[in-house]
Amino acid sequence: MTVNFKQIILKLSILLVPSYSVAYLTDKIVYVVPTLAAALEVASSIQDSSAKKRGSARVDENGLESAGAGAGAGID
Repeated sequence: MTVNFKQIILKLSILLVPSYSVAYLTDKIVYVVPTLAAALEVASSIQDSSAKKRGSARVDENGLESAGAGAGAGID
């Protein structure tokens, strides 16, 4: 797994710049918390290109039946 420092810096700047600027301009934490929540949502939506290429993990829906743990295995 490689570390993409450009992506980390981008995510941190999306989080920290709005939060610190709101804190500095208003001097109130009441406005910082919603700003931090909104910025966190935006930063979490950023994905690197290798994660998009891999796709999501698939789950085998018939895993128990194919492994012999179904109705014929004596499980009631």
